[in-house]
Amino acid sequence: MAQPNKGDRQQVSARISREHYNKMSQYVVLRGISKNDFIHDLIVEALAQINLDAVNKDQTELPMTG
Repeated sequence: MAQPNKGDRQQVSARISREHYNKMSQYVVLRGISKNDFIHDLIVEALAQINLDAVNKDQTELPMTG
């Protein structure tokens, strides 16, 4: 059966410890979700808490040297 189109997406990759991978694998089986959906939800939740305007204001410009 074809998967529904979830829109424009970009692939992300990360390496995690085997211990964390195994725990995640067990968790997604218990929840009945895919690893991809689990990681997607974690990233979206974390990004929702970030205010880029506030982060940009905290950046200070370094003086030009020459």
